[in-house]
Amino acid sequence: MHTTNASAADRERFAGCMQIGGLRLAFYVNTPRYHAYLNELFPLMQDADSGHDIGIRLLCRTGETAPEKVRTVYTAEISEVTESRKRLICTGGSAYCEIFAEVKNAEALYYTYVLPALKLTMAARGILTLHASAFETPSHTAAVCAAPGGSGKTSLSVLMLKYGAVMMTDDLIFVDPARQIMFAFPRPFHVDRSLAAHFGWLEQWLENSQPYMKGSKKYNLRFYELADVRHVFEMPLPEVLVFPVLGDCAQTELCEISERGAAAMLLSQLYFSPACCCAEAETLLNTALKRSCVLKLGRDMLAQPSETAADILRMIDAKKREADRSI
Repeated sequence: MHTTNASAADRERFAGCMQIGGLRLAFYVNTPRYHAYLNELFPLMQDADSGHDIGIRLLCRTGETAPEKVRTVYTAEISEVTESRKRLICTGGSAYCEIFAEVKNAEALYYTYVLPALKLTMAARGILTLHASAFETPSHTAAVCAAPGGSGKTSLSVLMLKYGAVMMTDDLIFVDPARQIMFAFPRPFHVDRSLAAHFGWLEQWLENSQPYMKGSKKYNLRFYELADVRHVFEMPLPEVLVFPVLGDCAQTELCEISERGAAAMLLSQLYFSPACCCAEAETLLNTALKRSCVLKLGRDMLAQPSETAADILRMIDAKKREADRSI
């Protein structure tokens, strides 16, 4: 583990751990506010065993001088990102995150520190990180929806969860191409309460959920039992790869996409280390792109949610059957 000169008052506390593809991931933090957040976000299992393969430490500092310029360096063994008043270092099997200023909200903590640490430590082991949701249809078709923020991915996931699909994740997937499996990271849905204006049945779910942190307008909507989180959900590579996009059309529809277009869209949501994961990324592309499609989300998703969800599930199952016939 990376050692620090933190005082006794700043000493980090174990926040919990979980397992991803046989690797044990442990979180440490020295601030009660972030300690509570990490337990709420993931939620992490408490485990007294200290023999973790990966450790991520979040240590908060204030009033210290920090570099003025942003600098990013990638090598086979060391990944380092330094930014004004922020620093993230990953070396070998450990990640060390030092926050020089108070983070304004939990979302910033996740995207600025926790997520980069996860990406870098997994990439060093040949595991790719994909920004995507994943679910299984009632007919057992495994579908992955890769899309940038603002594409309607969470709205689609909430719809699928409500009307028949088994959700695995709404945000993050770790892909092990060598073993041809994926691990769905069970971060809760981060749902804005305003979505309940469109999906009235969400209101009751949100009442039983927790906000990011005090004062947040977004809520953590869980779709799994806490006891399931020790081992992150394992599943095969997707049988259908979907790129959801918001469209100004009345009817939701499934559209074909060229392999070149699908590769560009997939790569925009995929993180891997150029030093050691190029072959793995190529394997994933060759496997997934043959079963790719674009899902144009129409206004019917809000006007007729149950009917639209049933249509989407049927279209994805039909896409799988079509792909099976072409093999």
